[in-house]
Amino acid sequence: MENLKIKRLLKKLFENRDFDLSFEDEVYNWNGDHDDVEYEEYSFKFRMFVGDVLGKGSGTVATIKIIIDDIEKDGDDYYYNWVEDNYNDNLWYIDHLRNLVYDEYFSEFPFSIHALFYGYDEKM
Repeated sequence: MENLKIKRLLKKLFENRDFDLSFEDEVYNWNGDHDDVEYEEYSFKFRMFVGDVLGKGSGTVATIKIIIDDIEKDGDDYYYNWVEDNYNDNLWYIDHLRNLVYDEYFSEFPFSIHALFYGYDEKM
């Protein structure tokens, strides 16, 4: 059974807004003597849409579609690298984004929220 009360709450919180999240990744390069550490910054722009919200109370399970509008790596466009990988949501940087989204937005809810990732130009 759909939980319309929680669905309305989630829509108010997450829909019709633009979101940005960024993180740095350490990259180790062997230069012949030792590892050089470089940092790459990944930035994501995305929107959220509430899907199904089923169940009651702490047993509620919600699905939120996250539509990625842009990915940048060190300020350069990286979105089309994800497109070339067929919008694979198991890539490490999408998985890292999934964890960040959960920590930043979903972790305080007393029920389960599952995020599904799509590209803005991907057929759903």
